[in-house]
Amino acid sequence: MLIIYILIGIFAGFALANMTPINAGLRNKVKSPLVAIVVSILVSTIVMGIATLVTKQPLWPNFSFVGSHPAFIWFGGVIGAIYVTSNIMMFPKIGAIETVVLPLLGQVVMGVVVDTFGLLNSARVPLAWMKIVGVLLLLIGLWIAIVLSEKNRQDRLGTAVGGVRWNWRVWGLIVGGLTAVQQTMNGQLGGMLAAASTMIKGTIQGSFFAFFIGLVAIVIISLIKERRVLPTKEQLKDLNWTDFLGGFFNGIVGIVRMWLRIVLSQTMVVALVDFGQILTGIFVQQFGWWKSPKNKVNFLQIIGLLIMFIGVLLIVGVF
Repeated sequence: MLIIYILIGIFAGFALANMTPINAGLRNKVKSPLVAIVVSILVSTIVMGIATLVTKQPLWPNFSFVGSHPAFIWFGGVIGAIYVTSNIMMFPKIGAIETVVLPLLGQVVMGVVVDTFGLLNSARVPLAWMKIVGVLLLLIGLWIAIVLSEKNRQDRLGTAVGGVRWNWRVWGLIVGGLTAVQQTMNGQLGGMLAAASTMIKGTIQGSFFAFFIGLVAIVIISLIKERRVLPTKEQLKDLNWTDFLGGFFNGIVGIVRMWLRIVLSQTMVVALVDFGQILTGIFVQQFGWWKSPKNKVNFLQIIGLLIMFIGVLLIVGVF
């Protein structure tokens, strides 16, 4: 069964890495990151809503369920909206690799914190020395893949990276940590719903709740900032079916993360999903998938990613 979990987790990472450039392309067409995210999360919500109805589950929880469970389980969707919005804004600023790697680091470190201290009513997982070594390797790999690689590029081109780009890198770490918290919240929600039905039905229904709440949050923000939530008629004419795949991929990631979080620890879920995301991110950057900018992957980035992967394996407890 563990092999199935591994393959499904890696596939979710594949979906996540493809979602980012698709949503970035959607942003360029609708001329607004917020409107692009509204469209993406709307697609995710519709897909999960249909899946919920197909599995004969109610779309909305009853008042007794809402009142008898912790309030924090309903805020995972808001964090999910923040994460997707951040991804679409970071992608053109720092590239596919760093958009993957920086949230990965934040997720893993925060995941260890969540597991170690049992935050948000999650099961406590003692901090072993292998996890400490794993986190250190992650930091070393990050330094090689990003800092050292970027310095080498600057030396060749005679350029320097501005503070704005580093601001996005810091935010990538923060939003990654928030995502680890979100996965724990959604895992709690999915587990509570699964207790009343089955694991699959509970995670599908929980995913719909999370996406719907995230949709409401991003619609409110878009109305305040953009005074609109959907593309104009002219912009809709320029869209094709592939522009909506980001929302479909987002739905896959949401349900898989929620399902895996019920049966696995936070750090293991992060490791599996983000390993698939790293591998796919390399191909996205190298070959310019989904019309994204091409950036040739260099040797230092590969070495850094390999070291980070070893760190992830230590955290998971493979060795």
